[in-house]
Amino acid sequence: MIEGHLPHIWAELANATKAQQLAILQFAIDDKKRACAEPELQFIVNSSTLQLVKNLSFEMASLHSVSTGLTPFLFFEQMEQEAYEANATWGSLMSGVAGARTADLAPLLKSKVKPPMTNMDVRHMHRCLEVFCQVLFGDNHSIPFAINGFLTRYLSMESSINRLEMQMCQPKNLRCTMICRRTSLVLSAWF
Repeated sequence: MIEGHLPHIWAELANATKAQQLAILQFAIDDKKRACAEPELQFIVNSSTLQLVKNLSFEMASLHSVSTGLTPFLFFEQMEQEAYEANATWGSLMSGVAGARTADLAPLLKSKVKPPMTNMDVRHMHRCLEVFCQVLFGDNHSIPFAINGFLTRYLSMESSINRLEMQMCQPKNLRCTMICRRTSLVLSAWF
């Protein structure tokens, strides 16, 4: 692919220092959220997400791993204060203000995943994934279009899903997890 066809985030990340990269990715996400009319969407980029981008690790390591690759399980709602403290620690370690040890970096680089518990969690995770893919791949790439198409279908079927939910013997959170798991497998196969 010609460098000029890549979204501008890649040039910005390439020209930034290690300490600035997390902030650059967060600003790009925030700009895209405003452009998509989703400014209230809670999406705080963490260091493990930045590493996923820098390493281009979009494929799942195995079919059973939901903590690797580009997966909705990475985009759960989290405590804002905790996320900002972790990002401040990352920034100080990468800027050289604090002496970095492997023990300091290991918990920051470990991917944190959380299963969805409700339909709202499924929508939130997929909307964050869509915004993230728009930033990385561009607005006209087929992956963000596919995620948006899935969300449109999911929202249109939600009332039917809620009716079926009452008839099913399975726990509600299992269905939500299986929906996100399917998205993870489809995206991993894409790469």
